Parts: sequence; C-alpha cells; structure tokens
Amino acid sequence: MKAAFFTVAILAGSALAAPSACPKPGSQTENKADEQAAQPPKSEYEQIKDYCNNNESKKDCELAFRRCTGQVPATATMQQFFQCIDRNQLCAAEGYHMTECTDRAETCQKDAKCQLALGNLTALKDCETKLSKGETCA
Repeated sequence: MKAAFFTVAILAGSALAAPSACPKPGSQTENKADEQAAQPPKSEYEQIKDYCNNNESKKDCELAFRRCTGQVPATATMQQFFQCIDRNQLCAAEGYHMTECTDRAETCQKDAKCQLALGNLTALKDCETKLSKGETCA
C-alpha cells in the first residue's frame, strides 16, 4: 500500500492583513505576530489528524484515511484527499456495494450544483441516496 502524502502548506493566520497602527517593539501584538510567523506549516499528516479529530466519528475517519492512502494519487491536493476520506467514511458500511456508493458520492462531490462542504457527511449521504434512486443532487 502506498502512502500518499502531499506537499501542502497551510499557514496559521494571514500575513497580508495590515494592522491599523504599527505595533511598538515588545508589545503583545508584535509578539503574537512573531509567534504565528515562527510556527511551521502543518504537515500533511497533522492536517489529516486535525480533520479526523474534528470529525463526528474519529475512528471511522482514520479507517477511511488508511483506505485513501492507496486510492489517491500522490499528485492529488489535500482537498481531494479529504473528499476521499468523506466518501470512504460514508460508504464503509455498504459491504460489497461500497464501490458503487463511493462512485455516487464522488459524483456528488464533483457536481457544482450540490455545493457540498468537506466533512458534511449528512449532505453527502442525502445526495448519494438520491443518485442511487436515479434522482439528481440539486
């Protein structure tokens, strides 16, 4: 099984927002900005760990993560990896119908009309169920 880890940097805070006044040297504002700038970006593994920690079912999310390491190409974005986690988590109980379920869930995620947020498994399940009945997402 290949491990698909990606080179993605998510910075804590935005360095683009200019303060209304220049902070005085040694002030709390300056120290806070220095701390944020000094923090290294989270690794891909840390981002996935955070994603699963914020998930309603951490254990299912972690199992889906393991499945996705073999399914997602190394060139995929973190968004695509998180979508894979959502699909696999949603369809884990489908048994031998899992492939059909994940295919429908992927169709839902790619359909711009559905506007599904990452981690919203309820909306993803609603869309997948509609597609399984021959209906449309929207």
